[in-house]
Amino acid sequence: MRLLQGILLNEIDFTASQLRRSSEQLLIVRASKMMEHANAIQPTAEALGLTVDRAVALQNAIDTFKEKQTTVRSAIVNRRDAGEQIEAHIDEANDILKGKLDLLMELSQNTYPELYNQYKASREIINR
Repeated sequence: MRLLQGILLNEIDFTASQLRRSSEQLLIVRASKMMEHANAIQPTAEALGLTVDRAVALQNAIDTFKEKQTTVRSAIVNRRDAGEQIEAHIDEANDILKGKLDLLMELSQNTYPELYNQYKASREIINR
């Protein structure tokens, strides 16, 4: 029993503050390591207070946390991708509007020459 306690102290002895300060990934790794040891020593773990029911509840909690973390990370990636798509669509819409505005100004050149001249003077043409 002392040997078992020594192994557990060396490999999975984490303080509450260490666990609170752990990143999500590190917390999953630490919890999985605890479960690995718990499953390996299950017959003697009950003497330490880790019943089968507690082990199952801990494993369920780990699995739920992993799923939620994956969901959050996916949402972050999706939001970033959506932002990039919106930016691309806005650029495309601006290009279309600029092209149409140039055409409309060309058509109004004879009717509103002063407006046309001011537009041309203020319009910056960039060759791509």
